[in-house]
Amino acid sequence: MRTVLHELELVAVSTRLPADGETARIALGAYGPRGRGDHLDLPAFATDPRQAPGIPTHLRKRIDRFSAVAYLAVAEALATLTAEQRPAADRIGLFLANTRAGWSYGEPELGLLVHSGAESMHAYQATAWFPAAAQGEITIELDLRGCAKTTSGSESGFGEALWLARDALERGAIDLAVVGAAESLVTGFVLRDWAQQHPLPDSGPAEGAVVFALRRPSGSPAVVLGELRHRADGTGPDGIGPDGSWVPTLAAAVRLHRSVGRPATGSESVALGGGYWITVIPMKERTVNTVLSETTVTGDYAAVARHELVIPGPVADVFEMTRDVTRWSEYMPAVTAAAFRSESTDGDLVEITAEANNQKHTWQSRRTVDRAAWTIDFSRVGAVEPLLSMEGRWQFIAGEDGTRAVLTHRYATTSQDSLDFYGDATRSNATRDLEGLAEYFSTKANR
Repeated sequence: MRTVLHELELVAVSTRLPADGETARIALGAYGPRGRGDHLDLPAFATDPRQAPGIPTHLRKRIDRFSAVAYLAVAEALATLTAEQRPAADRIGLFLANTRAGWSYGEPELGLLVHSGAESMHAYQATAWFPAAAQGEITIELDLRGCAKTTSGSESGFGEALWLARDALERGAIDLAVVGAAESLVTGFVLRDWAQQHPLPDSGPAEGAVVFALRRPSGSPAVVLGELRHRADGTGPDGIGPDGSWVPTLAAAVRLHRSVGRPATGSESVALGGGYWITVIPMKERTVNTVLSETTVTGDYAAVARHELVIPGPVADVFEMTRDVTRWSEYMPAVTAAAFRSESTDGDLVEITAEANNQKHTWQSRRTVDRAAWTIDFSRVGAVEPLLSMEGRWQFIAGEDGTRAVLTHRYATTSQDSLDFYGDATRSNATRDLEGLAEYFSTKANR
């Protein structure tokens, strides 16, 4: 059963990055870009990371530079976990972005193939292709048996890795996701990507690894990553696209690392490239006023779900903001469209389009509005199987600290799977709706 996660708890982070000013001189030779001279000095490790003390001896001769830094970062992140934070091996997943790496091992071997024939190549290269794949080497060496993926989008790879990690956590396939980016441009062959007429990048490391260990939120996390979002046009929240980095996926992971490492001065949206972005939320900023949720099974495939939150605003204003469905998209993240089909002083018919469990749904609800009691009763019109019925109430109660909003759903379905689906959707959307309403009144309405 999927449980939609709008936050992920960060339990560990580890980096393997070159020091400021550290460079590696790359001989361009026969395989490098034309018109760039004999060599380039890249922001990379001056010493081959495969020779680092933490690399097992039997790995050194068969892995690439980026696999070495990835291995060191993942091993360090896992080593910092407590016994409570580290689940069994088959419950740990690994998700790594890699777009410009693997050639410091492959290029020499392919050169031998071209110039001396197949017999001169190392059998490991010839039979395994991409022998340096970090994800495979790490999962085998560290005995990580959960699901594992490699992403390779040149701009979006790191965001896609986070997306896959969250999906695995939502599905309950794993309990801990190690997700990050590992890259290495330390070879002339890869540098051929930049034609002579194009300027070389001027920011970010050209080699390194950054990984984050994430899980479902526990009782008191230090930092959580808020909702991961994506825009198909390739931009983030501020129109952020490619940033001129040597390796955009690695640069995005570095940005996220810097954000989670800063003192808690407020939530921050971090662009991850390729239209992905995520919010970093320091724990001390998170309000203690959290949504109270309770779901009670009332019969075969039927349940009542109750959600409650204090909204920092006057009851009349909170009520009217909720009654006016045309404004729902301002603070309800799941709602993409909402409109009145008919309207009167004591009730209305509304049409809503919203996302639930990663699916888009459109439906109509008939509502009864009672301004004296500050309630709005609703009932879905023409429910279609597997949903048999969906009805409920918004209730608003004035208090000293604001308005206590209580949202109740009563629903019946045709199967246990359907009951679970609508239970997850109701809990997820009700929580987000109430939190969005509270955020609106605590920030936007007071500007």
